[in-house]
Amino acid sequence: MHTWNNRLLAFSLLIAAGALTGCQSYETVARESFANDRSCPLAGVTAVEHPEVSAHDLIFGPISAPPADIANDPARVAIWRAKQEDLKKTWDGSTKVFEVAGCKEKSYYTCSGGGKSGRRTCNSRKKS
Repeated sequence: MHTWNNRLLAFSLLIAAGALTGCQSYETVARESFANDRSCPLAGVTAVEHPEVSAHDLIFGPISAPPADIANDPARVAIWRAKQEDLKKTWDGSTKVFEVAGCKEKSYYTCSGGGKSGRRTCNSRKKS
């Protein structure tokens, strides 16, 4: 009986540990990602959220003109533009932007979470 209880306890602790790593703040994940990417001591790394910066634009660039075959048809342009705006809204609504600094460097990081793993991730986008 004790063996079963010990296994159940060990399994529960593993599940709890996994859940905790998925619950780190976006700021913490951005700082840790920067520190890892730049080989910079974590204690000197700061992260400031910038909700006014478009995650979509950092990742894909601003919405450009429609392709030539669409540009000549106003009805198609309206559909194309609506799709592009929806995509931008989705990215900007589900992705946080941080300016992360340390070791005399700065960079924007885009952070998102969830998915199948439930873990939050942050990726460097460009130097600010």
